[in-house]
Amino acid sequence: MANSEEVAQPVNASERAQLVEKIRSMEKGDSFFVPWKKPDQLPFIRRAGYQAKARLAIVFTEHDEVDEVPGTRVQRIGDLPPVSR
Repeated sequence: MANSEEVAQPVNASERAQLVEKIRSMEKGDSFFVPWKKPDQLPFIRRAGYQAKARLAIVFTEHDEVDEVPGTRVQRIGDLPPVSR
């Protein structure tokens, strides 16, 4: 189980750039895991999804089945509908 200090660490600029690039390259059904982070520590993830026109599911889990630690799983579940003007 993570302690609150591990989960509370902010995301650095390099890590942020890598995560944003992952979102830009995702296809529908792709996902990635951000260990030791809660969704409220990752507001740039949703913004990057909007910019990539991607509909994302962003979910915190206490114990990820793949990585076996707490964190946030980000999955591209589709595309955003076109904006009508």
